[in-house]
Amino acid sequence: MHTHRTIAIMSLLLSFLALAAAGHVVSGRIADAQPSADRVVIQVPAEVEIELGDEMHKLGRRMGVLWYAGQAGNTELGMYELHEMLEVINTIVEADPVENGVQLAGVLNGLKQTQLLAVGAALETHDKAAFEAAYQDTVATCNGCHQSVKHAFIKIQVPTTPPAGNRAWDFDNKKALAILTSGER
Repeated sequence: MHTHRTIAIMSLLLSFLALAAAGHVVSGRIADAQPSADRVVIQVPAEVEIELGDEMHKLGRRMGVLWYAGQAGNTELGMYELHEMLEVINTIVEADPVENGVQLAGVLNGLKQTQLLAVGAALETHDKAAFEAAYQDTVATCNGCHQSVKHAFIKIQVPTTPPAGNRAWDFDNKKALAILTSGER
């Protein structure tokens, strides 16, 4: 049998989870919500709070998928992952973190405008050698940044194991579209 205290705690937890699921939690606290006719408007603080390690982990996962997409010649998947990487980078840039005296926004903006631009161009032109060179340059830039912020123990490399064993890297979009439109399975 539950005590009143246990029920109250569970009620509070469920309320918090419901608010979180509805997007009413910002930076670990319940945000001030203002209802309008058909939606809830959330007041978000001006500053952006991120956990840099978590954002970098997202970049690493996306970068691993990007490598295998590029190797398989899957331009669509590669460009998608590149786009997602840029979104993560933009989130970090907006937060404007300084790590051990290094302004990361400048480093990341430079990475976007040089190495990642080259990766995208190589994907679009289906130039595997240029893709590999641009990817390696990206890896070197990441490792250089890690050294400059005194995190040389974080060393990035070209992936040796696919990050997702259930992914078809060489997915043929034209064939898939033909199957979907014809009703074949």
